[in-house]
Amino acid sequence: MDEHHSATVCFLKYVGSMSFSAIKQYFKNVHDIKVSKGQLAKIIPKGSRSLEESYNELLNRLPYESVVNTDENSHKENGGKSWNWVFRSNLYALFKISPSRGSEVLIDVLGRELNGILGCDYFSAHRKYMKDFDISIQFCLAHLIRNIKFLAESHDPWSPHRD
Repeated sequence: MDEHHSATVCFLKYVGSMSFSAIKQYFKNVHDIKVSKGQLAKIIPKGSRSLEESYNELLNRLPYESVVNTDENSHKENGGKSWNWVFRSNLYALFKISPSRGSEVLIDVLGRELNGILGCDYFSAHRKYMKDFDISIQFCLAHLIRNIKFLAESHDPWSPHRD
């Protein structure tokens, strides 16, 4: 397979979430190319390695961005739980998969002296990172509005908005 087809395999696998069986069928039906699942499985690590230098360049640049927004979501991996972290600057987004949801991921990616402002939700790892390293944070306004609406509509007898 040439580089174009290898890039297509990586795209279909990671962006399209296609199985090797489906990718194999795609190449047979669309390109009239017979490929084994084993050959497809060998292409994926090569694709990852080809992006490693660019990924590390962006990773090293993140602490110097003026604004970095971040969030994390869990996913199952090999029977356990891992976390998909996204870091978004003005020009690019970078993903990091980690077994942790803790502030050590923020330290690892952004360092102890983030030059810009971190945009994030109220999750404890973000607050700990802010406290431990005197980082400027802009908490998500959508979360703030949601919490204020909840408090305003609360039926708590101690709420100042009770009838």
